[in-house]
Amino acid sequence: MNMETSLIPDRRRLLSELNRKILSAQNNNTLLALIIVHLKYLREINNEFGYEIADQLLQELFNKLESLLQPGDFIVRIGDNEFALVLSNLNGTGQGIIAANRILGLCDNPMEISGQLIKIKLAAGVSIYPDHALDSEVLFKHADTAVTYARRNQDGYMIYSDIHDHDGTTTYVMRTELEEATINDKLEFFYQPKIHLKDRTIAGFEVLARWTSNTLGEVKPDTFINLAEATGLIAPLTVKAITIALRQCKDILAINSNYSIALNISAQILNDPDITRLIMNTISIWCTNPSQLILEITEGAIMSNPEASLNSLGQLHNSGIKISIDDFGTGYSSLSYLKKLPVDEIKIDKSFVLNMNEDKGSANIVKSVIDLAHNFNLNTVAEGVENEEILNELERMGCDVAQGFYIARPMPHDELNPWIMNWGN
Repeated sequence: MNMETSLIPDRRRLLSELNRKILSAQNNNTLLALIIVHLKYLREINNEFGYEIADQLLQELFNKLESLLQPGDFIVRIGDNEFALVLSNLNGTGQGIIAANRILGLCDNPMEISGQLIKIKLAAGVSIYPDHALDSEVLFKHADTAVTYARRNQDGYMIYSDIHDHDGTTTYVMRTELEEATINDKLEFFYQPKIHLKDRTIAGFEVLARWTSNTLGEVKPDTFINLAEATGLIAPLTVKAITIALRQCKDILAINSNYSIALNISAQILNDPDITRLIMNTISIWCTNPSQLILEITEGAIMSNPEASLNSLGQLHNSGIKISIDDFGTGYSSLSYLKKLPVDEIKIDKSFVLNMNEDKGSANIVKSVIDLAHNFNLNTVAEGVENEEILNELERMGCDVAQGFYIARPMPHDELNPWIMNWGN
């Protein structure tokens, strides 16, 4: 790229390139991420070091951001102190999260500009196609909303969520209602069965939370989980989910010690020093074997801060709880960390499983993940099984456990026992 023109703000070029990349993503059934990076305190840098140094700093930042890109990605300056990066050919949002963390890693060390050491601060906003928008204008708007939210709340980066479009009053109402729902058991929990592929017996159940707001109606899980993370409710919500799941499934888990209950956890709660104690207290109250609880955490969340993850997950694992890497294959996991992490299973992302019949590449990825997991003595779980052909192919590949609509859709607790009694008949 011509360095003399690289720093000319050009939103028109961004939208043009975004349109082209979106078309390519549609044709290839892939995702793309738009990340807006905001350099904080540019005015102060200008005042202290002068405009020439500031311009050199912007060029150096551009160069460093550009060095993080993969083939097919691009970067453009869109304002005095903002850059937009478009990451193509993604398989999951985890890759966008990892990229945002790598961008923020540029703040770790001062930049040397003409003999001056300048410490920078960055904020980043991320929006994903097609999860957050289907066209370039809206995708840009959502990334801009996310970076604004990150700047205001002193967060390093923010993934776009519906909650960011609400005004302060609405967000306050949502938070108040979610807190009240968490305290007073007004969250609903559904259970999706999983089966062993070798003998088609029941392996356990994944717990899925649902929330209906009094004022806003049914709220998407991603939205209220993001709200919980942004407002400090994620730890109590997680403990409450575990409490209710173990209470509702106490008899089922007692009847068959091989059954397990799996729940998703946020990377944010791994920073809570009390989380292991709180979870173990809950397990003790309901007299559950800790090995019957599986905590699922996404690959991207682990890799965003692998050292912290290693410590917290180690404590949970040492307590007997099983750990699963969710959405595996959609991020940039380091095999060295995979070897170190106290993990019991790998959960293959459904985007690969769903396309196994039509896409040889997806099938190859699934087989490779299964072989990789077994080489590390880890079990494998495939989600997104929607027909018998995929189920049989996964068995042939050596996958251990499967879940999906072909086996059963998520169901309320009172339908679990009848389903268990009828399974296999």
